[in-house]
Amino acid sequence: MGIKRFQTGDNSTIQFYEAERCYMVNPFKYYIQKYSAFAFEESQNSHYKELEEISFSKKLALLARLKAIAENEVRQKNLISMNFAIQTELAMLLTERKKKQQQKLIKEIKFSSDILYSLPLFAWEKYKMPYSFFAVDHMPKELDGKKAPNYFYKNDDGNFEFNGITDLTDVEMEIALQKRNRVISEFLGDEEHWLCFFRTMAGIRGTEHPHIGSPHVHFISSAWGINREAIEKQLSSYRYKVNAETIAFIPRDSINS
Repeated sequence: MGIKRFQTGDNSTIQFYEAERCYMVNPFKYYIQKYSAFAFEESQNSHYKELEEISFSKKLALLARLKAIAENEVRQKNLISMNFAIQTELAMLLTERKKKQQQKLIKEIKFSSDILYSLPLFAWEKYKMPYSFFAVDHMPKELDGKKAPNYFYKNDDGNFEFNGITDLTDVEMEIALQKRNRVISEFLGDEEHWLCFFRTMAGIRGTEHPHIGSPHVHFISSAWGINREAIEKQLSSYRYKVNAETIAFIPRDSINS
């Protein structure tokens, strides 16, 4: 998994996690690798003094224990999520192969963060449907030719912090934050029978045209008669053209309210 760390001072660092793409894998194993990586990194940070003071052999033993703990936590979460109450229509969608029937089913389906996590596990456990994932980020077109730094973010005081060489001005960094195009795509199934659930930041927030005020996830499948490779290529492009349906998404703050 991709954990990137940058030095921000003599005794300080900042780190980011970038999930690597996967193609038709066992989601149970992938989740353990993906989600335990950051937890393991965090546990090392919380034990950094102890790790500096103990012997090399004890350090290796502690690191092995911390890694095992992180992996076990994700494993236990997977086991719980695998038995999450999947909506009947969503379970039916996994095996339905006709477009019109899929369109009827998704009108009754509502997604949430818990469903996004548990569905690949359920599909694998129930039907051995492999899981695929990739995410792409695109800078706004008006910033073509500009060099972005390794990272940048906006502080509470409105000033920008960044690392690396860049020719972006503060105004352009603001544009990049507001208009950054991130598409997260997840596939269930193989080359012959697959379902794709993809989402954008604006879509999840309910600020994506023409669905303003309606948070959603996009859906398309092999029932549309479209080549999977072509869909993957489209979803990797700056302006994808995919005739997909939408599935309502319930933000976590709406669930808790």
